Amino acid sequence: MDPELRDTFARFERYFELIQTRFDGVDGRFDAIEARFDTLESKVDAQQLQIATLENAVARLEYAVSAQQDDNVSIRAELKSLRIEMQERFISIDEQLRTLTLRVQQFEANTDRNLAAVNDHVTHLGERMKSVETGVVGVHGRMDTLGDDMRQRFREVNDRLRGIEQRTAA
Repeated sequence: MDPELRDTFARFERYFELIQTRFDGVDGRFDAIEARFDTLESKVDAQQLQIATLENAVARLEYAVSAQQDDNVSIRAELKSLRIEMQERFISIDEQLRTLTLRVQQFEANTDRNLAAVNDHVTHLGERMKSVETGVVGVHGRMDTLGDDMRQRFREVNDRLRGIEQRTAA
């Protein structure tokens, strides 16, 4: 095998290994995102549990308000503080969801850029492969022409040798 062709094949092997490595890295990133989603789901579940707990507390407070009219002012203040806490928690959850959405969008953008780069590399490799194929076809053509020329020359040499043998024999 031609050394240049061997070098070209070796470069192609390295390019394919590089592409495989990048795909493996993308798989790792997907696993990390999945882990983040699992964590977020558990946090949302915990928040829902806390919300259910708060709703139970509000229901008890409403019962206590109806049962004890003389504590009406203090109970209303406590309800107000609970509502503020719930709003703050909802705001916190909303902010966390927005942050997560932005992270996912950034990840998607990075993934799209990386895939575009991989596609560019593959296209470049295809173009280089076509030029190598064209070069190989040209070399084969030249080899065929050289072979024909050598056969013709050997025929002429053989004809001249026969002529010399006939002259020396005569």
